[in-house]
Amino acid sequence: MYNLYKEYLESEETDLEYFDWLDNQILLRSRDRKIKEANQKAEKEKKKAEEANQRAEKVNNEIDSILDETKESIIKYIKMQFHEDILWYNTKRIKKSLNYMSPSEYRQNLNLA
Repeated sequence: MYNLYKEYLESEETDLEYFDWLDNQILLRSRDRKIKEANQKAEKEKKKAEEANQRAEKVNNEIDSILDETKESIIKYIKMQFHEDILWYNTKRIKKSLNYMSPSEYRQNLNLA
C-alpha cells in the first residue's frame, strides 16, 4: 500500500480521484483474492471427487472379482451335481423294467458287470 501512496504523491491527481482509484485497487485485489480462494477450493473438491471415483472403481473391481469367483463356484457345483445325477441315473436308480433293480444290480444279476 505504501507504493500506491507514493504513486499518488508523485501524481497530479486530486484526493477524490486518488481515493476512487484506491477503492478500485482494493476491490480488484479483493476480487482477485476471492477468485484465487474459489479456484483453490474447486481444486480441492475436484481432488476429493477423483479420490472418491478411484475408491468406487476399486470397490467395483472387487465386486466383479467376487462375482466371477461366485459364478465359477456355481458352475463347478452344477457340473459336479450333473455328473452325480448321471451316475445315479445310470447305476443306482430302480427301474420297473429291470425287475425293480438298479442297472448295476441288473448287470450283476446277468453276470455282465
